[in-house]
Amino acid sequence: MIIFLHGDDTYRSREKLRELTGRFLREVDPSGANLVVMDGTTASASDIWAAIAAQSFLVRKRMVVVERIGEPRSMAVRTELAALLARVPEDVILVFWESKSRQKTGESRQKTEDRRQKNVKAMKARGKKTPSSSEKDDPLFPLLLAEKYAQEFMPLVGAELATWVRARVAERDATIAPDALRALTAEVGSDLWRMHTEIEKLAAAALGDPTPSR
Repeated sequence: MIIFLHGDDTYRSREKLRELTGRFLREVDPSGANLVVMDGTTASASDIWAAIAAQSFLVRKRMVVVERIGEPRSMAVRTELAALLARVPEDVILVFWESKSRQKTGESRQKTEDRRQKNVKAMKARGKKTPSSSEKDDPLFPLLLAEKYAQEFMPLVGAELATWVRARVAERDATIAPDALRALTAEVGSDLWRMHTEIEKLAAAALGDPTPSR
């Protein structure tokens, strides 16, 4: 299984990543021995593949998380990995996390899939060798974007942002008045990291605690 989390809303994408790794640790491997988190800005393709291809230890699954492989200096690594994705073992959960959107502006998922199919055909024509840089601006992300479990986290605005804030306030056994909600969203905007801090302050004040929890 390949999961691709990307988008400019890093608060929610990191939250999703914590949810995935937390579930893996609870349901599959409480020891954490089969969970590997790698820095895509420094790891080589061989390092990443070694983590993917390693045998699971005492459990049925293995999870490998690769973060920030979209940095410019990782292009060679992405080129190598693009040719290896089809060989990811079924017992491996491979997660890629990116701190920005990798979807081309205005491009639909169907267009992404069409580009992926073209790339796959080109790879097969060369006997699954490493794709050339001329075929794609980036050889890896078109493949990841077409995966079933690709999820983009776009900044929340308008009603979606208001709904998110109300839900987070409610989780802290507090409420927020409509006027206060409008003022808060207007002041903070889509920065959910800052919004989280402001909600913590509001919840602490509502509970009479002078020191917000962090």
